[in-house]
Amino acid sequence: MATQNLPGLGVSERSIFLNIKNSKILYKPSKEEEVFYNYIAGRLTKIAERTQDINGKTIVFYDFLLENSGVRYKLSTIKDSNNSRSIINSLMGVENLAIAEIKIAPYENKNGFTNIAVYANGQKADWFVESKDLPKIEEVKLRNGNVVHDSGELVAYFEKFVKELNSRLDRELDPRTGQPAEPIYAGDDIPEYMDNGSRIDCGSEGGLG
Repeated sequence: MATQNLPGLGVSERSIFLNIKNSKILYKPSKEEEVFYNYIAGRLTKIAERTQDINGKTIVFYDFLLENSGVRYKLSTIKDSNNSRSIINSLMGVENLAIAEIKIAPYENKNGFTNIAVYANGQKADWFVESKDLPKIEEVKLRNGNVVHDSGELVAYFEKFVKELNSRLDRELDPRTGQPAEPIYAGDDIPEYMDNGSRIDCGSEGGLG
């Protein structure tokens, strides 16, 4: 269908939705198809918080929005997860974040769990805060004797990091031009076929490899 250029009218570009499954980047072109990649690379434009109802349960996500060669990606991870915290902790130490080439590469560690390596301009980004210095997840004993884990302090700690990172992305100047980095991208809704169990399993185009 042809479009006509008129003032104030435009066609929005949608994101390619990604998540992490089996220690790989997962892309689902359709409900039935799964394609796995080793990493996603591009310029980070924003970290957005999003709430989604899945199978009757409300899940909160962090969406890492990246752009590469004009293609927009949205990598979703559960907010209260080691995956989210690892990415955020690594991004905190990256200089000139708004123009850095960021690569997020999940992998399986020797114990069979998912770890995530983050690279900035080809260099591995270390954690900004060491694990021993982070707030601890507390065990809370309920009246019925059950024990639950309270990560509230840890979640709040990383919320401050996300706020700082978004502020940096929004205000940092490109040292090559002296001008603000390009505007951030707000993203869009997740397609229905991504709202399945694979999303909670915490799992080419330009930027994917």
